[in-house]
Formats: sequence, C-alpha cells, structure tokens
Amino acid sequence: MHQQIKEIILSDSNSLYRVTSAFINYSDNIIEFDYKKYKHIYADEITGMSLGRENEYIIGRYAAQLAVENFLHYPLKKVKIEKGIFNYPYIEGTLPAVDISLSHTRKNVFAVAYSRELVIGIDCEKIDVDSTSIIYTQLTDGEKKLLAAIDNESMNAGITAFWTMKESLSKAIKTGLTVSIDLLEITEVNVVHGGLEGKIGFFSQYAIRTWIVNDICISMAYPYMLHML
Repeated sequence: MHQQIKEIILSDSNSLYRVTSAFINYSDNIIEFDYKKYKHIYADEITGMSLGRENEYIIGRYAAQLAVENFLHYPLKKVKIEKGIFNYPYIEGTLPAVDISLSHTRKNVFAVAYSRELVIGIDCEKIDVDSTSIIYTQLTDGEKKLLAAIDNESMNAGITAFWTMKESLSKAIKTGLTVSIDLLEITEVNVVHGGLEGKIGFFSQYAIRTWIVNDICISMAYPYMLHML
C-alpha cells in the first residue's frame, strides 16, 4: 500500500485557499490501517458488495479522512463519509466547514478536502486501451480536433484526460454523469506545466487541471477565477 499526501494552493487577488489531497495505491493488496474499524463503520453500505468493491469503498473513505485530517491539521476520532442524493460524498456531523471529493480506479483512490466556500470536483482513471477506444466514440467532433492538436503520440492518455475532465466537472456540480453528456463538451485545452488545462463551454465558471501520474489521469475542476500555484 502506497499513499501520498499533498497540498494544492489556489489563489485570487485577496486570498489563498488550501486543498489537501490523499492518493492511495493498494495494488500490492497490503492494507496499512485499521480496516476492521472502517468495515464496522460502513457495514450497512458495503453489505452485498464484492470483495473488490468493498476494498475500493473502504479505502476510499479512509483516503477521504486522511485528506480531511491533513486539511484540519488534527486527527479525527470519529468521522463518517455519507452519500448525497446523486451519490456525491459529504462529511456527516458538525465538523468545521470542510467539503470533500473522491474518486477511484483499479486499486487507486484519490480524495481531496477543501473549504466549503470553494466548489471542487475530482476524477481519476487508469489509462487503458480498451476503455479509451470506447470513450473515443463518445467524444464530439470538436473534442476530437482538440485532442489531435495536443499530442498524437499520447492519444490514449489524452482520451482518458478528456473523460476525467468531464467527470471532475460533473462532480463539482454534484450531479455526476446524470447531467447530459452534451453539456460537458470540452471546448478549450491548453498544455501547461505538469499537465493540461481545459474548459467546458457550458460551465465556463470552472477551470480544469489534469495531471498524468504513471498510468493514471487525475483531473480537478475548480472556480476559473482562481489560480493554481
């Protein structure tokens, strides 16, 4: 089990905003936390799940708690991550005004914690040839042109990046992909230091930053008026 805790800083002309992230890869199947405690907390939610889905769910909740604890700078004795009406995660109880976003893909989980005054969504996806061939058929002609202009040598990574951009935005607005995919058309993509930056025309209030880490694409949607330091 490998975990990384990082901090992302967003800024405007007056303020700095912290976003803490927790990324966990458990492809070695080694669990380094009190799995039984989390299994007890989420006993109702995991009933009927396969072992693989249970692991994903439990480790995702653990990652979310790590992100929150690092945001608050103190450990939490008891916290539970609940699901909203469209399955977005939120923190149960009376903690300070902290929100979270959570994603997982093939034994990798990624969670962020941030001040509730912000609006943020994240998504991560493993780059996979079989998946990208399907995703490509869902892209618009305009998106395919943008993709071709970026880097033909990294087509599979680019396709996956476009999909994570769409999903991260859908999570920021807390609907997930219940919103029409037509509303999530990417209309602008630029290569920036360390990754890509995209925009979705119907949601011009948001910027989306995408990183590729090994074979995982990670995207984060956040208010466009903020700058990532």
